[in-house]
Amino acid sequence: MIIGTARSVKHLNVSADRLCRWLRSTWKLSPYADGLLGRNELKIKLRRKARRARIASQTGAMVDDKDDGITTGWICVNAGVVEKGPVPQQEMQNFEGFGHITGDTRVVVQMFTEEKRAEVDLEVLWQKTLDRDKREKQKRAEVTSTAPLEERRRFHSSLTLRILPTGQGLGSTPNPSSNLDSAFTQTHPNSFFNEDFRYELGQGPGDASTLFLRQFLEQLTGVSAEEKAISNIKLLCVAISRQHPAYSKEGLLEAFDYCTAMGYSISDELGFQVVSTLLTERPTGLLPDKDKETALDILEYLSFQGTDVLNMKVFNMIYKVTTRVSDVTSPEDAQERLASNKAAGLRILRMIDMLQVPFDPEQARILMVRLFQNQDYEGFWKLWRKLPLNDSPRTVADYELLFRLHIDLGDQSRAHQCLSTWFPMMSREDPPIPLQGQLLQDIRYCIILADPEIEDKVADGSTCHLARIWRECERTRAA
Repeated sequence: MIIGTARSVKHLNVSADRLCRWLRSTWKLSPYADGLLGRNELKIKLRRKARRARIASQTGAMVDDKDDGITTGWICVNAGVVEKGPVPQQEMQNFEGFGHITGDTRVVVQMFTEEKRAEVDLEVLWQKTLDRDKREKQKRAEVTSTAPLEERRRFHSSLTLRILPTGQGLGSTPNPSSNLDSAFTQTHPNSFFNEDFRYELGQGPGDASTLFLRQFLEQLTGVSAEEKAISNIKLLCVAISRQHPAYSKEGLLEAFDYCTAMGYSISDELGFQVVSTLLTERPTGLLPDKDKETALDILEYLSFQGTDVLNMKVFNMIYKVTTRVSDVTSPEDAQERLASNKAAGLRILRMIDMLQVPFDPEQARILMVRLFQNQDYEGFWKLWRKLPLNDSPRTVADYELLFRLHIDLGDQSRAHQCLSTWFPMMSREDPPIPLQGQLLQDIRYCIILADPEIEDKVADGSTCHLARIWRECERTRAA
């Protein structure tokens, strides 16, 4: 149900009329607008109203305009069924006000003038119904579930921590203080795939031969069917994204379809996790077009259920898919792919700006790393400068990764430029970035990369920029 306010009675009628015409012409629906007068009918009634007012003024009588059949201030447009339910259901005989209750999706648009909307107050009326329905669902969940609440919470928060990196459990969220570390690890998923990981996940779905899988199945014995299905999807996503050969994308799609068919609640985060998993390479190193089409179908489903798919996480996934290098076989192909990756990065950033996509600091940091690894340095610096402008101050982890990326790149001139520009900025950040720990080591390595003879130059009393930075690092180490 969509509730909207019109500026006037005329605006109300014109809007409802155009909405109905658009639904008929574009979507081939048969909307019914209760309270909407046809164009000729409205003109006739307005003429009659004017005539009555004129006669009344001549005779000195008063005209009651409270209910003249024109200024009702409320038009209800019932668009009817716009989407069939995922599972055919027998139509119930209960009547809800807009037709018999079914499992299909129906759209109703309630249009008011401002005064009428305040008078009817549909939001309060329907909120009571929604609250009552929510309480009934909670009661059913309490009856069907025999596991203690604390145990169910513990299951979602701590499961798989013994086989995954810290903060990468099935139900966990990344630590905001390590955004850049999170970004770096998400761009290198294969670094977590090892023999221990393969062993813990066994031979595929249904296997209970390992300690982890036995604990997983034990925890599922006391939860509702919906929680079981959701947890199964999360397990499949973790295994497939790490390219475990015994878990398939086809199995993940079946599990997802089952949840949607049963009407289970798929959170936005889980939906995006499924899309990201479908867009990972298969164990063969390939990403078939079928996987891309399936991922787009999932995104379309999320958009239908009201999820905002125009966000940086989705653009991140698109950029990841369009900048693969696993199929490069020659130096010529590598140069061509590099140019293609830069063009893709430029288009992604341009679309983010053009569509005014909300800035997501965590996703921006992940995209920054991918841009740098694809040698799109201009795109990297663009996002780097945007961080503090979007209420996300640069952190120690940000600077650690900045210098680490330049060390891994091995480009002498870029390392020199990075040190000259951003080492002085550390003290100007809010809060200032302290020169200590791993960051201090990374800066020293970056100086050596920029000038391998820096120690000799410092010993000779050089006053160049890099020599001053080196001396400051040495003083800090000594202190």
